[in-house]
Amino acid sequence: MTTAQPSIAVPGREEWLTRALVSALEAACRRPTVVELLSLWADLVAAARPACRVALFLRESEGWTLVAPPQETGEALSIDGKALDRAASQEKPIIAEAGHLPGAAVALAGFAARGTWRGVLALWSDRAGPGTTAGDAAATIARAIGQTLTALRTSESSWHEAVAADRERLAVELHDGFLSVLRSARLHAQLALRMLQDDPEKARTWLERAEELLGATSVEARKFLLGLRTLPEAAEFVPWLQDYVVDFARENDLAVNLQVSGDNRLTRAQAYEASRLVRQALGNVRDHAQARNASVIVLFGKDATTISVADDGKGFEVESTLRRALDSSRNGIRGMRYRVESIGGEMQVRSRPGEGTTVTFRLRHGDKRGRGVTPTSNGGPA
Repeated sequence: MTTAQPSIAVPGREEWLTRALVSALEAACRRPTVVELLSLWADLVAAARPACRVALFLRESEGWTLVAPPQETGEALSIDGKALDRAASQEKPIIAEAGHLPGAAVALAGFAARGTWRGVLALWSDRAGPGTTAGDAAATIARAIGQTLTALRTSESSWHEAVAADRERLAVELHDGFLSVLRSARLHAQLALRMLQDDPEKARTWLERAEELLGATSVEARKFLLGLRTLPEAAEFVPWLQDYVVDFARENDLAVNLQVSGDNRLTRAQAYEASRLVRQALGNVRDHAQARNASVIVLFGKDATTISVADDGKGFEVESTLRRALDSSRNGIRGMRYRVESIGGEMQVRSRPGEGTTVTFRLRHGDKRGRGVTPTSNGGPA
């Protein structure tokens, strides 16, 4: 049976598809599952052109997995598996029969992420209309889907590499730091036990040295655990911050004043990133500022939340320091800037040599980038 190629009017790429591509790429950076990302695409296509019906098929080991908009009925998607296999293996879209309607046709265009997922986009209409053919539209959309799946795979790979690097860093710190000191303290204690009867004074010296090592290690261990502390929920941001500031001040012999005003309106993603930003900013105060006093000021405003971390340390020349930081491969200030911008925020640094430093983060309320998936304590999506 000969099938006529369907004709579906779709908006130009510069209108809806560009916006859809940006939205899907942002979603890919938050590492959803591949089915969640394809569901987003199905919804975007269906919303952009109600007369255009859409379905996505993901190739998996057990066959084809259907992903369709909520309003799409299952019986309307009777497409032969052989046609899907053929479409997935070809560069250009194909026109196949839609088994649910005699003589009706559906445009099938394959999509793929580089080195990983493969699938097929199906586009059709219950009635023909003027405009771009379904085959051309399907090919264009399928290419965009493939780009976002590649971005998702890249994001996942980068995340796994970061987790592996972080685990390696923790292992090295535990092995070369804490375990090394504990072994040394144990050796001192063993020597003290051997000399306890014959030379009590020498034994006392060894025990005092062991106590010094264990005391110093205890302090370092508390600092280490403080750095690993994570934020459970957005509503817990202020209590978390209060506890963190108290512990940070105690562990680092630094006076830290905390001021909070207004009602917390942070999203989970914003609260999570804000907690990391505060930790890193205070860590910079501890490691570089040579300060005796610091302050953390949080203002929950109507349109944005502003967080400032200030110190009375040695300060620095802002322009040249930021230029070196942004040109460097090291992650410090550059990482903070990327982090705050990833959730739609802004960062400002004010400092002068001898006059301390103030780092300010402004997080806008209602920004879509601030609603992303929040990692849990083990680094995965919450």
